[in-house]
Amino acid sequence: MQYKLLFFFLLMCVLKTQAQGTIYSPYSTVGLGEVNNSEHPTSFGMGNTAITLADSTMLNFLNPASYSTLGDGQPLFSLGLNARISTFKQTNASQDFTSASVNHFALGFTLKQRYGLAFGLRPFSSKGYSITEGVKAGTDSIINTYLGTGGTNQFFVGLSAYLFKNESTAISLGTNLSYLFGATNNERRSQLYNSNSTYGGVDWNRYVVSSFHFDLGLFMKKTFNERHTFVIASTIDPSQKITADREKALFFGVLGNPTKYDTISLSPTVSGSFKMPTTFTIGGSYTYWFTSGLSRKYIRNSEIALHVNYSSTDWNNYSTEFESTALSLQNSANLSIGLQFIPERKFTENTVNTSFISRIRYRAGFYQNSLPYSLNGEQFLERGYTLGFGIPIIAQQSLSNLNFGFSYGTRSTQQTGSFNQAYYGIQFGITIAPSIFERWFRKRRLD
Repeated sequence: MQYKLLFFFLLMCVLKTQAQGTIYSPYSTVGLGEVNNSEHPTSFGMGNTAITLADSTMLNFLNPASYSTLGDGQPLFSLGLNARISTFKQTNASQDFTSASVNHFALGFTLKQRYGLAFGLRPFSSKGYSITEGVKAGTDSIINTYLGTGGTNQFFVGLSAYLFKNESTAISLGTNLSYLFGATNNERRSQLYNSNSTYGGVDWNRYVVSSFHFDLGLFMKKTFNERHTFVIASTIDPSQKITADREKALFFGVLGNPTKYDTISLSPTVSGSFKMPTTFTIGGSYTYWFTSGLSRKYIRNSEIALHVNYSSTDWNNYSTEFESTALSLQNSANLSIGLQFIPERKFTENTVNTSFISRIRYRAGFYQNSLPYSLNGEQFLERGYTLGFGIPIIAQQSLSNLNFGFSYGTRSTQQTGSFNQAYYGIQFGITIAPSIFERWFRKRRLD
């Protein structure tokens, strides 16, 4: 069983490094694109309230302090996929686009009952857009098409440790150390409007990223009377420089056909960096455990939890050595609220008496973000509603589970005729764990 899981993990790592997901977002024109730092298949259905979630059934890389809470001798293999269907509108024009990508692939386990270790792959940023504009030039017009593709990934290794732990209180601290790699492309294709020719010019820019990155997490849990549990958690992604090389060239040839072109100019490779802003997140949760009698022979143990997360990013400190003019970005903030209800949290102990419906984890949430982009001095806002389900796989009493998340959201300003986006999001995650009878990292003894 262990060798099969390891083979599956290595296979997915190879596929992940060779495959790039596709996105479409006009907001990804800046720098390395949109930063992916707040989505997890488990917390997606709870408004992305991720940093306060930590238990033995979830590998939560969004808060590295959670690795210590994994089950002793029971590693978790986690895989996530996401998709989004978007509709973009401005005045009377609209366009639909569907995107899909791999959310993450990771492995985590505990060491010596006090430490947690995790490593894996997940996106760091994604770029994907296509924007067309017309510019009048004498008696004709020039059609400029701006295209963006690519993205950067991060291979991370995370470590956490309990600073203090007893039956009712636990304090854990953790960090993720990542290596960022990948490339993003920006193109501007220019062509005369009245010309029947497919020839035109291409201004091509490519950023190849190779850099290191880190973030920190804190998790504190307190249980009262075995029914009330409070959690306070926080994470910080400090301001760091992401090193990259820029490749720049100017071509003339058949647009859309990379095999038929002439090189007009090819600039030497330039090394530089992107200075990313600090992101700070804080959150809290309250969990209540209660019992309800269904019959004389069985008492159900239920759980309900409320999670609240708030984060802010200081985009005023964003800069890049590749551009001479500073970008006008606004500071962003995010508020997320999530709710989770578990009809029977002790389903492994009451497998015979529990139904499939009572084992499911039901989730709902809401989020509101102020994006760093603005139009005519008004900042874009994002609002969304989420639903989710967690389905345990009880075969051989393992911690394996499936997670589904659904969202509906909008991005817009209040101005008339503003650029608007409405989208439906879907996330799927699977966590694979060995059977309870196959615990890892245990010393075997002979009686």
